[in-house]
Amino acid sequence: MVSMNMVKLVKVTLCCACCMSTVFAELKPNPYSTKVADAALKIKDWSAAEAEFERIVNSVRGTPMSIAGFGAIYFKKGWCEYKQGKWNESMDSFEQCYKKFPSTQNNKNPFHNESLRWWAEAAYMAKNYEMSATLFRKYPTERSKSK
Repeated sequence: MVSMNMVKLVKVTLCCACCMSTVFAELKPNPYSTKVADAALKIKDWSAAEAEFERIVNSVRGTPMSIAGFGAIYFKKGWCEYKQGKWNESMDSFEQCYKKFPSTQNNKNPFHNESLRWWAEAAYMAKNYEMSATLFRKYPTERSKSK
């Protein structure tokens, strides 16, 4: 036999479960979160990390690219591409990081100068020696600006 207290407890639990499911249904994951990609980077799963960074980049296509931290996303995406030997793709990602996300007083991009260096490295690996030389010559000047 079920006591009245047990019935009330079940009703309360069901009510809470309904409320909780409503709350969870309304919450949407942050499309810019890099937790999955960063976890893949830690274990050096370059392909999985690249795919997740690509998903993040594609989620904001057509919107203003002033989101803080997006330079880092492009840099990490470029790094994954570089580690997989995708020289042209990594050149593009490093270029995006460098050109679209300069480090300013209001929006720090810790990868800005390093993206120039790795853009040059990727150009060299792609046998684009002229571009590589140009970028490498620019790197010391840019690096000294940030110090």
